[in-house]
Amino acid sequence: GGGGGSGPGSSHNLLDLLDVPMDSASPPPAAPPPPPALALRPAPSLDAATFQARWAALPPAPGCISGPRVLTLGANASAVLTAPAPLVSHLATRGFATMASGGAPPAIKYYFYAQAADGAGLFLVEAVVNPAARAARVVLKTDAGAQRGAAAEDILAEAMASFAA
Repeated sequence: GGGGGSGPGSSHNLLDLLDVPMDSASPPPAAPPPPPALALRPAPSLDAATFQARWAALPPAPGCISGPRVLTLGANASAVLTAPAPLVSHLATRGFATMASGGAPPAIKYYFYAQAADGAGLFLVEAVVNPAARAARVVLKTDAGAQRGAAAEDILAEAMASFAA
């Protein structure tokens, strides 16, 4: 008599390829966080007349349609933010340049602007900041559409939260 074994097309070969023993595999290195969906230009430039014209014409981003969105500042904001300047320099590192700022606590007013790194998007922000309440009431407007508008809101929210944290 005689018998045939399974040929080379056996499904066991595929399973062997997928079977990786977990105990001998080293854990993968921690991956860096994915880049944000939106990258902002490090040093945007805009003149005041253009800012005013665009502000009047542009729709608000998704989070600001029903009114100002309230963002939270870092824990030490009330101690650090006694004048507009500290927040201006902090947001500049995140790609939001300041067109104008003024006032004093509890209502410091700012106008920020940012531009997408690929040129497809202008973002304008009005913010009224109450340092003691660690609150920034912001309205963000953009010509880049809802998805990028929401992404810019997220970048701004993170920047506010990391200020004086």
